[in-house]
This record gives sequence, structure tokens and C-alpha cells, in this order.
Amino acid sequence: PRDELFQTPADELESIATSVLYLQERRRLRLYLRQDEYGRYYSALVYLPRDRYTTGVRLRIIDLLKEELGGISVDFTAWNTESILSRLHFVVRVPQGTELQQLSDSDKERIEARLVEAARSWADGWTEALNAELGEERAAELSRRYGTAFPEGYKADHTPRSAVADLVQLERLGEENDFALSLYEPVGAAPEERRFKIYRKGDAISLSAVLPVLSRLGVEVTDERPYELRCSDRSIAWIYDFGLRMPKSQNGGGDYLGDDGRERFQDAFAATWTGKAENDGFNALVLSAGLGWRQAMVLRAYAKYLRQAGSTFSQDYMEDTLRNNVHTTRLLVSLFEARMSPDRQRAGHELVDALLEELDAALDQVASLDEDRILRSFLTVIKATLRTNFFQEAAGGKPHDYVSMKFDPQAMPDLPAPRPAFEIWVYSPRVEGVHLRFGKVARGGLRWSDRREDFRTEILGLVKAQMVKNTVIVPVGA
Repeated sequence: PRDELFQTPADELESIATSVLYLQERRRLRLYLRQDEYGRYYSALVYLPRDRYTTGVRLRIIDLLKEELGGISVDFTAWNTESILSRLHFVVRVPQGTELQQLSDSDKERIEARLVEAARSWADGWTEALNAELGEERAAELSRRYGTAFPEGYKADHTPRSAVADLVQLERLGEENDFALSLYEPVGAAPEERRFKIYRKGDAISLSAVLPVLSRLGVEVTDERPYELRCSDRSIAWIYDFGLRMPKSQNGGGDYLGDDGRERFQDAFAATWTGKAENDGFNALVLSAGLGWRQAMVLRAYAKYLRQAGSTFSQDYMEDTLRNNVHTTRLLVSLFEARMSPDRQRAGHELVDALLEELDAALDQVASLDEDRILRSFLTVIKATLRTNFFQEAAGGKPHDYVSMKFDPQAMPDLPAPRPAFEIWVYSPRVEGVHLRFGKVARGGLRWSDRREDFRTEILGLVKAQMVKNTVIVPVGA
């Protein structure tokens, strides 16, 4: 620029001119930074490849120069010719009376390096991150498949490095697992804010199916961004990015948003999405009480049994009660595990006695009479549980999505009469069942009931009928 020609000292001008001459048609960015001798501004001359020059790049350069040089305003002039390089001249003005900082060569090199990063295209950054993360051979393969797959909206919202992380998730998908999940904390987000991604290949996901699952997990969905990726092999992949606001922990519940909390949340969503867990309010205990989805399933199974056993409280009320008393809820689960887990049973009765004592103290602090009755009902059925298959594992060490419990009916004073000698309760998201037996040797049968809300009452009536009809053959029924 002409002003620079007259204002730049001769030795500095010679150095800049020589450097520009050597630059010629090379596709690289260079910065030539000069301070006004009267201390009013900085002059920044930037050369960069013409195809890299966009409004977005210019704005990023302006913001970066203002940040590095303490400027309050920036004037710019751009020259574009047939050369492969564009020339940008920025005048960065500082507040009046401010002394310009003396920039060393290392300072100028650092600022230039930041400008190079700011002017880098998204595709270049993605290719570089792909090579660094996966190696050249694997990167070349994925680059051919996904090179033109990312929509512009995705590029505007994600860095190249995060795109590589998303690709890794997509590449893990196969016939057995057709979706993947990622709960993460965005940079600079508020403590309670998270983002949650669902990765899928093939058919799109209906939002009306996803939102209720997230809502029942106790989170608020603040926004949703779907991205459709069309790969070179004509396959389609989807990335759904949800903004979430996490619930605050209650009653000294602690922070459940760490690594363990993230795994629990993802596992609970996956279990609900695949039908291994019901989509109800018990899932909110994963975050509010720090439970796993199978621990929540135990409480759900007990609640279902209490409803069949004649409890006047609705399931919704039970869910609210457990969420309102998370400390007591965790103690109930700990008591179940201490009594039933093969690992904890070796510790003897000391742990159980300590938990019962702590539960008594916690229940004394419950203000609501109804909530006290609900929590004590859970405590009663847990103490009446004799055996369970909850801790058995399926093939490959995977947990079951069902649970069976053997009860001692005589230990449950609120159970409707007549009380059987033995009772087994079976629960899964697909089917529920009860086995009533009034003696070790009993005559009975199987019944498929269509009375979902009170099939135990129906079965109890059938058992009494068996006892009347078959008393000569077998004294008691089942």
C-alpha cells in the first residue's frame, strides 16, 4: 500500500519487499506487522491464498488481531488480482494514550501461526486431524468415503477434530449395534449444560421417539440439530446433536455428571431405546440418585409388585417419592444389594444392620406421611425378599433385562389375606408374572391374564378355588 511505502523505514521496507518477492506464488499465509511511530495504531499486511479468503476468514483475522494487539477498531483493505494470493491490509487502532507494546520476532511468529490456523479451511483441518488421529492409510480410506459427506451446517457447528471423533463413532456401527451415543461437555458451557449425540446409519430417527426418553431421564432438551451425511458409497449416516440441561442433585446427592454419570446416562438411554428398560420416571433416578439403569429396574419391579399387592399409591407417586428422597432411595438399593449380592453377602450382617439403622434415621426425616408410607413399603418388601436372580449374567457377561424375586409373604403385614406360604414375582419390560404357593406340595396351573392392573388378585382367587376343589387330592393350591 502507498501509505506503507512512505511510512515504513527503509530497512524494514527492504526486508518486507524481499520476503514478498520470495513468497511470489506460494500458497501460504504471511504476516508483516509494523508499529506506527507515533503510537496510534498497528499496521498488519497479510498475504494468503485467494481461495482461502472469505468474509468468515477476514472476521476471524480481525478478532485475532484485536485480541493480540489490544485494538478497539480495525480498518481493512483487500486487493484481489489474478495472483493466487490475496493481500489484506489491516490498521488496528488502540485506545488513545495507550502505549504500543513492543513485539519481538517470536511474538510476530506466534501471531502469524494463529492467523494460519484461523485461515485454514475446514476441509484442510479435517484432513490433518484425520491423519493425526488414524494414520495415513485409514485416513485416506475415510477421506474417500466421507470427504464430501458433511453438510455446511455441520461444518459451521463443529471443529475438524470433533468431526474425526464423530467419524470414529459412526465407523463402530454394525449389524448388532445400529446406533452409538456420546454425552459430552462443550467447551465454555455452563456447569449444568451438556450435549448428547446419537449416531445412526440408514433410516432417520423420529424426534417424537427420542424426546420422551430424554425427558424421562430427567433432562431438559434445549435444542436439537440433525445432520445428514451422504457418503460416496451412497449410504446415509445421521448425527443428532441435542442440547441438554441436567438436573441439580438433591439432598446431598453429589455430582452425577462425571465419567461414571456419563456412562450411566448413556447405558440408561440405550437400555430404554432398545426396550430393555421401560420409559418411565424411574429412569430419572439415574441422574438424580446416581443409580444404574438396572438398579432403577429393581425399584420399578418392587413398585409394580406393590401395585399388584394392593397399594393405593400410583406408580407416578412412587416415582416422585423416590426422586424427592434420593438419599433414602440410594440406601434402599444398597440394602437390596447388601442382602442379595453374592459378593456383599460375604461381609456378613454387619453391613445390613448398619444400613437398616441408617434407613430408620432417614425415614424419620421424611416430612410427608404418604411418602413415609411409600418408602416404608419399599423397605418392607426388600426385607421380605429371600432370593433373586438379579445378579446372574447372560452369555458374554451381559446383564439380564428381567428380574425374579422370591418373597416371604408372612413378612409383609399389608399383604391381602390369605397370604401364601411362598411367592415369586417376575418382572421384565415385556411381561410380568406372579407365582403363589400355599405349601411345599401344592396343586395348581398356569394362567395368562388380561388384567394388567390386578392379575395377582385374579391368581389369588384361582388358588383359593384350587384349594376348595382339590382338597382331597392335595390340601393346598398354587
